[in-house]
Amino acid sequence: LDHHCVWFNNCMGARNYRYFILFLLHHCLLLLYGGYLGAAIVLGDVERRGLWRAYLMGTTRGMVETPVTWTFVLQWCVAHHNYMVGLSAFCALLGLVLLAFTLYHIHLVLRNTTTNETFKWSDIREIRTRITMNAPVSLPEEYSDVGCTTAARTTKRNSRINRPHATFTPRERAEQKQAETILSPKGM
Repeated sequence: LDHHCVWFNNCMGARNYRYFILFLLHHCLLLLYGGYLGAAIVLGDVERRGLWRAYLMGTTRGMVETPVTWTFVLQWCVAHHNYMVGLSAFCALLGLVLLAFTLYHIHLVLRNTTTNETFKWSDIREIRTRITMNAPVSLPEEYSDVGCTTAARTTKRNSRINRPHATFTPRERAEQKQAETILSPKGM
């Protein structure tokens, strides 16, 4: 399982990931189509009224006819169809954001990884960078279930800071086990 999704109220993972991708695709298409329909309705009214062919009569330099620009038409649309313009702009913007989110998840599917793994790998890369720079390391609490400790070792002999990918020798493992039994509470 990857993570718990509050929108589905269910855990996301291998068995239901395709439904999540389909959910994203359908909502993305629905929002983009809603934005298109709203714009088509407003632009249909602009065409019906002939605003693209209209002229403005200016009185500052005499009676001069100037053709209507797109900014005037946009102002007219916002003034006369403010709810429809706002709703279609909101749907189009939200559809584009959801399209980016959908493409990101399709990219994750093609790389055969999950969202949770992506974030954990970025944390591990950061920790690896700190280790190579000999900076103090502390692992997040969610890694405690995989056998990691949250405190970095400070002795040179058992330090993973000085040997990033080294394994412990049998003697070091025995010393570590002895230290764990000494430090563990009685009866456990």
